[in-house]
Amino acid sequence: MSAPPQLNSQILIVDDQRPFQLMLKGILHGIGYRYIEFAQSGEQALNRCQQQSYQLIFIDYNLGAGKNGRQLLEDLHQMQLLQPDTICMLVTGENTLPMVLSAVEQEPDDYLMKPFSLSVLRSRLQRLQQKKQDLAAIYAPLLEQNWTEVVSAAQPLLATQPRYDAYLRRLLVHSFIRLQQPEKAEQLMAHLLAERRPAWAVLLEAHIELGKQNYTRCITLCEEALSQNRFLVEAFDLSCTSHQALQQPDLAVQVLRQALEISPYQNQRLQQMFQLSCDLSLWPDMIQSARILYENTRKAGSNDPTHLLNYIRSLLTGVSCTEDPSQKNRWQQETALALHRARRDDNLLRKVNFDLFDNLCQARLESSDGRSQDAHRQLVKLQDLSEDDQEFHADVVLLMNQLGEYDGAKEREQQLDTTTNQALAKMLAAQQRKIAPFREAFFQFSREAAEAYQQQDYLKAVGLYEQALQLAPLNTNSQLNLAQTLLQALNAAVKDQKNHLQYKLEQLLRQLLPNQLNDQQRERLQLLREQFDASKHSQRKSAGR
Repeated sequence: MSAPPQLNSQILIVDDQRPFQLMLKGILHGIGYRYIEFAQSGEQALNRCQQQSYQLIFIDYNLGAGKNGRQLLEDLHQMQLLQPDTICMLVTGENTLPMVLSAVEQEPDDYLMKPFSLSVLRSRLQRLQQKKQDLAAIYAPLLEQNWTEVVSAAQPLLATQPRYDAYLRRLLVHSFIRLQQPEKAEQLMAHLLAERRPAWAVLLEAHIELGKQNYTRCITLCEEALSQNRFLVEAFDLSCTSHQALQQPDLAVQVLRQALEISPYQNQRLQQMFQLSCDLSLWPDMIQSARILYENTRKAGSNDPTHLLNYIRSLLTGVSCTEDPSQKNRWQQETALALHRARRDDNLLRKVNFDLFDNLCQARLESSDGRSQDAHRQLVKLQDLSEDDQEFHADVVLLMNQLGEYDGAKEREQQLDTTTNQALAKMLAAQQRKIAPFREAFFQFSREAAEAYQQQDYLKAVGLYEQALQLAPLNTNSQLNLAQTLLQALNAAVKDQKNHLQYKLEQLLRQLLPNQLNDQQRERLQLLREQFDASKHSQRKSAGR
């Protein structure tokens, strides 16, 4: 007599602890399962799932180094490695709320707490296998995200499978919303909501109202659902989205903070918090979001260095923008530590020109610490990027703005492309908001000075360039423009003005160091010095006569 079909299932146990592997294998053997394989890490599990299909996968939440169970399940979904009949169960001894909710958000078929008995596992598996069998028609289109087919398969099941009513209604409502048919979703829920209002049904109504752009109603429904169950993270997400649509970013952040307290590891939510906090200049929230995003990808064994680079950039943004000295000092130390650790990451060093990034970051730290001359020397060395290093174009702009090289930064901003890195775009925007009053005034004084120079009103132009340099003392083009204007004013001045103008010009030319200038600026400085020497020589000859 052959075994029932489900007992012939291919099973994968993903756990880094050999004793648990053997214990679970023994329990499964006791139930009657025969074909059992092991993977000790998330990476190994992904490789196995790419090579063959499994009908039952047990994933431990904590897998040591590399991906954890939540991240593995996320990858299995994204890489479409799960078959319609696959059952995924997360198994863990973790019972803290953030861990549990973060895992459940990845939608495993079940979540099993250690320790458990053979009878508990058998009953859970029987229930899950029965559900897979009863609702078999929906799983293939669901994996393919073919929402029209999902609706076609799910609607008849509402009548024939009443025990799955809540699940099927959720599925249909989300499908109708994705198909931009909110009125059908509304019709589906109307009768149920008229009779009773369970939290899951109220939450679905909130989804419908969000789809109809009734944002205030959506927020009210989310509050109703949360009054019944304060751990409905999805309700916080919907409320946050509605507050953003209503141009209420402060309220959106408050709601998002509550969601992250309950479930702090979901990347999309963290990215949303990063962007919102960056817009609102909430530097601690921004940095914390970037830090957790980086930790998530690092533990997952991701080869993409973007989150690490953005985490370090977020620290530097906080350092340059905060008004709190203790915060600034703490973030400076954290930046130095993050850079030190990154230098030991061979995978990162192969993927990007980390020496260049490190030097740009060190220059920004020097600028924030009052060592602007040192930072300026670094800028001159680093600003001419090779074709392979264009990803650090924005970092050069950030450094230039920090040093007051507003004209050079503005020119480079026109060449920036941050469409693939929204976090970096937000940090650039945050910096520009902070410096906007100084930068606008700087450009205004510079324009007026240039006009006065064209009208040969050199003394007025000198005063205006000096006002511009009060806003950006290290701006090299303005320093050179002031030197040129002083030279013209000196040549045109009456006798009692010459000594004062000459002294100013000598001081300025002494401050302008060639190693802080690019090639074009060095040539201009050399020409100005030659012209000044010629002017002094001419004055001495005139005095000799």
